[in-house]
Amino acid sequence: MKTHKFLTLFVLRTFLVAGVSLADSPKAFRTFVTIEAYHQESNGKTDDVPSHVQLEVKLGPEKKLVLPEPKKFWTIHNKKFQPIHQTFEVPSELVQNEAFSFEITMHEKGKTILPCVIKVAELTKFNRSYMCRTDATFQSAQQRLPEAKVAKQGVEVRVFTDLNVKNKALPKNLLVLKH
Repeated sequence: MKTHKFLTLFVLRTFLVAGVSLADSPKAFRTFVTIEAYHQESNGKTDDVPSHVQLEVKLGPEKKLVLPEPKKFWTIHNKKFQPIHQTFEVPSELVQNEAFSFEITMHEKGKTILPCVIKVAELTKFNRSYMCRTDATFQSAQQRLPEAKVAKQGVEVRVFTDLNVKNKALPKNLLVLKH
């Protein structure tokens, strides 16, 4: 019993000395990322040969997600899009000061495409959407591809918290991040 009293007094003293009230502490929140769709303007091939694409999402050095799933690819034609609508929860330990970053790499058989790095800040203020586009400048300048052979693709992403969405709108089936 003495231990509980001591711990309670210690916590209260710490908050009072620091000038912090319990009401000032930020409300805990959950953060979600939805991969909405894959857009393909052009795969860089002159005829309408379909592309075989896969997305890899990385959070920090250890957590990743592969869509549609490892060793599988979506088949998509030029000027089309692939609806995805897959959501995962960002582990709370990766969210620091209402911010986190993640990386999306578009894998297409026969192409080298640099990843997009998306940096998200001020999570509790509003929900937002991002469009991760292929690196057309890198492809044409560094890989010396003519404009007609540059892959022009993008991934539509939505980032939101449970503070800015009604409970009934929260996703029920979340994807699992792998180590």
